[in-house]
Amino acid sequence: MPGRAARNPPPDPLGLAMRRTLRCGIIPAILMIGSALGRAAEPARELPPALAPLEFLVGTWKGQGVPKDDPSQRFRGWTETHTWAWAFEKGKPVALTVSIRAGKVLSEGRLTPGGEAGRYRLEGKEPGERGKPVAFAGTLDASGKLLKLERPAPGGGIQRLSIRANGNYIRYVMTVDQKPAGSQVFAPKLEVGLTREGESFAAGSSSADRPRCVVTGGAATMSVSYNGQSYPVCCTGCVDEFKENPAKYLKKLAASGDGASKGTPSKPSAVSRFEDAFAGDGEDTVAPDAKAKMPAARPSGEPATTKAAAPAAGVGKDAEKASARRAASALQVARNLEKAGKREAALKAYRQFVKDFAGTPQARSAASRISALEAE
Repeated sequence: MPGRAARNPPPDPLGLAMRRTLRCGIIPAILMIGSALGRAAEPARELPPALAPLEFLVGTWKGQGVPKDDPSQRFRGWTETHTWAWAFEKGKPVALTVSIRAGKVLSEGRLTPGGEAGRYRLEGKEPGERGKPVAFAGTLDASGKLLKLERPAPGGGIQRLSIRANGNYIRYVMTVDQKPAGSQVFAPKLEVGLTREGESFAAGSSSADRPRCVVTGGAATMSVSYNGQSYPVCCTGCVDEFKENPAKYLKKLAASGDGASKGTPSKPSAVSRFEDAFAGDGEDTVAPDAKAKMPAARPSGEPATTKAAAPAAGVGKDAEKASARRAASALQVARNLEKAGKREAALKAYRQFVKDFAGTPQARSAASRISALEAE
């Protein structure tokens, strides 16, 4: 009909093209701006670059020690508790402190960057009321997982203290070896395998589920109260620092957009029965799908059956949460290595992340860091 044609003129091809161009250009731009604003809201972290790879130590660890120099005593172990915390000077973290309960070599220590790049120094005190001062010095390997420190041994020779993290950074093994004067070989003296409180090896690191510390931005394990509000912190050092200058950290928290976060300590999880008590000195001691391959436990008296059980409600969501936790933990490790100036180790960690978590937004972020590091 002529009237309808006049009222509804044919679409203008040029106008349609312009509208499509605007939609294709403006919408992604808005999304990019929103993403950038979201990143800007994250609180800035002020960790010393040399100590950033060792941030995983912060918190409380419990484990078992065994002597290695006397086979007849290998079943006579003991329990140790290690508590690591940040030490602050003028409002900035400058060192890591450790308090060791029932330790055989150290009762306390302070870990700082050494005078030279890549060097570290651990000063502390031997166990006992009359414990003598000790001072170790050494290096962190390229992976950021193995810290080796040495000192002159009492009576001659060299004593070496090593700390090695496992693949998930939820366990570490501390070993002490000794090389007698005139010898070229270190002999093992003792070994302590420890697990972080509140972590389960089978589920992967749960630190990504915790509130972030208002002081350092690390995973919180406790809280500090101020004016009737509770704020998450990662260690006793951050508790003291917050109390010294609460206004500074409340302002920082407000700038991040989190508001008054009420953090509470996480409930400790039991160590998985699939974890070897002293396997933390390897990379990953259990394959990621090891637990999935284990048969499910049956109630006593229930007949065995070959029929697969129906998946429990929420299993899919739990798996997604576990994967997100592992991704957050792995990406933070790579970022810490990059911040510490360990380029090759950071590249390796980012590449492994892209492989393990392909197709995720975090993988794209890791890929961009790979490109940036390779261009340097």
